[in-house]
Amino acid sequence: FRGAERAALSLTDALGALGGALALKEFAGAAQRAFDYADAIQDLSDRTGASTKLIQEFRYAAQLSGSSVEVADEALGKFAKTLGLAQSGSDQQVKLFRELGVTSSDFDTALRQTIAGISKLPTVQQRNAIALQLMGKSAATLTGLLGQGVDGFDDLAAAAHRLGIVLSDDVIRNAGGANDKLDTLKMILNAQFANAVTQNANS
Repeated sequence: FRGAERAALSLTDALGALGGALALKEFAGAAQRAFDYADAIQDLSDRTGASTKLIQEFRYAAQLSGSSVEVADEALGKFAKTLGLAQSGSDQQVKLFRELGVTSSDFDTALRQTIAGISKLPTVQQRNAIALQLMGKSAATLTGLLGQGVDGFDDLAAAAHRLGIVLSDDVIRNAGGANDKLDTLKMILNAQFANAVTQNANS
């Protein structure tokens, strides 16, 4: 009887250890997804020159206009390349931006001027054609948003801020360091979980 009791207590301890390890692993997984989300925003900002604020606003506006975060990111990436070509003196891109009334080389300002210019084009077909040239094929599902103009974009951006969707620059910057620490924590948790399993496998 005592042997069975000791075995039961040992099993209970093992399950408790495993349960704690699993709970920590689940928390670490959720934290990883949150940090990855912030990291992706910072990475896109670094690659394009767009502010993290505008990226988050544009993502939300795209989703609310029937597109997606993935499409928004692709469009911003392509827009950065097109803007870079114009700044390098490419005749075709310079002409496109000039016709839309884009005068700024700053990404955020240039995008807003582009949205304003596209919204003033008289037909959907024209808006689609210009959007595709500036933002690539991904812009096909963004013309509804672009057609709303700056006022429409600003309304959606303001909603994103009210909902707390837009993270501050400090939060996003800190996510990178936290992500590195989380990687270490996950290694520790994996080791502890493996130890708990193997130590009590025969209990």
